Amino acid sequence: MKKITHYYILLFFLLFIIGFNKTAFSQDSLLRKPKHIIGYAIQRTPNTAKYEGHAESSATYKTPNYNLFYRFLMPVDTNWMTAFTASFDYRRGHGYSYNGGRGGGSSVSGDFEFCRLGLGVSPQRRYGKHKNFVFGGGFNLGYLIYAKGNIKRHNFSQGIATDSEESAYNVISKMYVSLNFEISQAFKISSKKYLILGVKQYFESPDYTGTRLNLTTSLFLACNLR
Repeated sequence: MKKITHYYILLFFLLFIIGFNKTAFSQDSLLRKPKHIIGYAIQRTPNTAKYEGHAESSATYKTPNYNLFYRFLMPVDTNWMTAFTASFDYRRGHGYSYNGGRGGGSSVSGDFEFCRLGLGVSPQRRYGKHKNFVFGGGFNLGYLIYAKGNIKRHNFSQGIATDSEESAYNVISKMYVSLNFEISQAFKISSKKYLILGVKQYFESPDYTGTRLNLTTSLFLACNLR
C-alpha cells in the first residue's frame, strides 16, 4: 500500500473538522477590521497531456507542490470582504513535448523545478451565524523568478540526429494567469488569534510549453498576524 501523502492527510483533517466539529460553527465573529494573514498550502496538479496532430506535450507533476502566501483582507461590509494576496509557488515535475512529421521532428524532455511570484485579488463572502465560513473567487497574475532542470532536446531529420541541452527557462512559461475558487473555515483559538483551513481550486495557464490548462487543487492552513 502506497504511503499516504501530506495532501491526503490535510484533506482528511479538513473534512473531519468541518463535517464533525460542531464547535467550529459556534466561534465568535472575526474582527471587522483589516487583517493580515500568512499561510502555507500543498498543491496537486493532474497530468496535463495535450495531443494535436503530429504534436504532443505533457507535464507530470510531483505531489505535493508548495505555496507560501501573505494575504491582506479588507472588509467591505458585514458579509463581504476583498482579499489581496502575494504568493510564492514551488513546483517540480517532468515534461515532454514532441513535434514532427515524415521528414523529421524534435522532442524536448526532462525534469524541472521552478518558483513563481504571484499576485491576486479575490472578493469573498462570509456565511453562517458568526461569519466564519467563507466562499470566494478571484484572479491571479504571476511571473517566473527561478527555473532549473535537466532538459534535453533531440532533433532528427533525414536520418541525422542531434542532441543538445535546453534551458529550463525555454520550456517553462514566464507569465502566469489563473482563475480560482475557494472555501475556508476560521477557528478561533484566542481572543485575537485564529486558524483558517481551506481548499482552493485553480484554473491555470500552462506551466510547461505546449500543454493544456492546469487544474490545480490547493489545501491551505493559515493564521492571522496581530
